[in-house]
This record gives sequence, structure tokens and C-alpha cells, in this order.
Amino acid sequence: MANRVQQEAFPARSMRGKVVIEVGCGDGSDLARPMFDVADACFGIDCDAQRIISGRRRYSRMFFPKTELMIGQAEEIDLPTASADEYISRVSLPYTNIPVALKEARRVLKDGGHIFLTMHDLRLQMEWLRQAVRTGAWMRVLDHAYIFAASIWFNLTGDCVGRPGYRGRETF
Repeated sequence: MANRVQQEAFPARSMRGKVVIEVGCGDGSDLARPMFDVADACFGIDCDAQRIISGRRRYSRMFFPKTELMIGQAEEIDLPTASADEYISRVSLPYTNIPVALKEARRVLKDGGHIFLTMHDLRLQMEWLRQAVRTGAWMRVLDHAYIFAASIWFNLTGDCVGRPGYRGRETF
């Protein structure tokens, strides 16, 4: 169910004539959807270099000349200030330093631009935790303990703490 919801979560407005940024684009497959055919330009940004390289091969500029896939971070987007009409982040924002990423989103958006975000919620996190406990996936249980603590801390302080043991963050 979660995957279906995530796949269907896109802005309901037309992209005609717009410059679109999708942060956390993976291999860029979502930008190949027909709704983006009418955009003036699409930029997909992801921190996973392998996914971007794969997407560049799969969605060649020959077939998608208005789409550019870039290796990058939500906190530092390599595009000019006020260059985009639409900023889309589907479930990637919780893996960033949220205040910094949102400030960067505001920087790249034109006045009157739109931001479209989806995030994991408490209900989904609880289901994943229950599943980890049921299957005895104790490292995943510990990981969810971090996610809960980091989320509470973020909601109390506005500060995103790094994930212990490896690079990255996660909140809901």
C-alpha cells in the first residue's frame, strides 16, 4: 500500500511551461512520466551517484532532452537562485538536514513557486517497527529507536541529528 501511495503522490497541477526540480529522484524514472513532458525543463537531484548514472543511461538526453539528472544534496542544489517553478521531494526530505534543505528549496524557487513534499508518518513508522519486532530484526528495531528519538528531537528543537554509526539522518 505504501508504495502505491508514494507512486501516486504528485502535484495535481499542470507542469506546462514550468521548470521542475525533483530532489531524491533516484534514477529519474518519475521525471519520465507524461505529466512532465510539457515542462520547459526538469532537474533530478539525488545523492546516490550510481542511481544517477543508471538513470542517465536509461533516460538518455536523446529521448528526454529537457531532463538533467545531477548528483547532489538537498542542502546544496547546484542551480541558480529563483530558477524553478516546482520543487518536488517525495519521501527524501526526512533523510536531510530539514531546516537547511528547506532553506535551499526556498532559494531555488521563484517567487510564487510551489513546493510539494511527502514524508513518512508516525503510523507507517509504527508498522515498520512492529514488523521488525515480529521478524526479530533487532538492528532494524534499534534503527527505529533512533528514528523516533531523532523525530522527537527535531519536533522539539528544529535540529536534525546525525544517525549514529554511519552518514545520514532520518526523521518522520
